[in-house]
This record gives sequence, structure tokens and C-alpha cells, in this order.
Amino acid sequence: MQWHAMAYGYAVLMNDQTVSAAATLILIRPPAATSLRIVRVWASQKGSTTSSQIKIQIGRKASAFPSTLTGFTPQKLDEKDAASQVTGGTSGAAGTAGVLATSEGAGTFTSVIADAFNSLTGYLWVPGPREEIIVRANSADAFVVRFPETPAVTTNWHAGVIFEEM
Repeated sequence: MQWHAMAYGYAVLMNDQTVSAAATLILIRPPAATSLRIVRVWASQKGSTTSSQIKIQIGRKASAFPSTLTGFTPQKLDEKDAASQVTGGTSGAAGTAGVLATSEGAGTFTSVIADAFNSLTGYLWVPGPREEIIVRANSADAFVVRFPETPAVTTNWHAGVIFEEM
């Protein structure tokens, strides 16, 4: 992965959660003055040894956002960097991040990447040059990683997003 000049890297993580319905796993909405470049997404589970196919979508969601997220303050990758301008939040407000929505909200979702993976191997998306997703500062949309259907395996899910602030 190539880091871009003047960009700070951060992680939003969902750890060891039960996903019992179609759900937003991670939502990040940029603040008013900072754009976000998405550079890595992953999902995996340790709740079952039974093989199954899982649908996953990466994209943008317009308001109304999920209103029942668990807030997650992004962790900086380099301890010398400043704290993220994104903070933990539960409703998809500008400049917030959250994990595992229990209520999806009525906003329109636009898929940028639609894929599927085996539950035993997990999912990893690392875009090549010029393939990163950019969510502009002050965007009305949020970046979202979601399962559009209830996964066959529901327990012990992990997911994460690495992003840069620009």
C-alpha cells in the first residue's frame, strides 16, 4: 500500500460481534473540512467451521443513516500522528464513525464494490492505485461496509476499515 503525502492513517474496527440480520458493519462519515480515502477493508469470522458464502458490499449511504450504531473513535496507525478528525458516533452524523447497526435507516445505499467470500477464508479488499474510494469533505453520504443479507454464520464477526484523512 502506498501512503500519500500529508495523509494520516486510521482504523475503525468491529470485533467479535453477532450479525443476526442484513446489517451495516462499519459506517464512516467525513467531517466538514476533511476528505477520506479508503485504503483497506476486511471481514472475517471465528464462530463456525462450516463453509458458507457471504455477500458483502462497500459503498455510500445517503441519509437517513442507521440510528443504532455503536460509536467507535478511529485509532491512529502512527502514534506520532494527530488524533482523527472523525469521532465515535451512533447516528451517522458528519465527522463520526460507528459499527454494527441494529437498525438500517431508510437512506439510499449505492454499492461501489459488491462481492462475496467464503466464511472460512474471510474477505480482504486492498485497492490498487487509482482504485481507492474517496469520500469528499462535507459529503452528505457516509462510507459503508455492509452485509446485504443475513450471513449463514452469525457469531464472532470481525471487520475493519483503514482510511486516510486528506
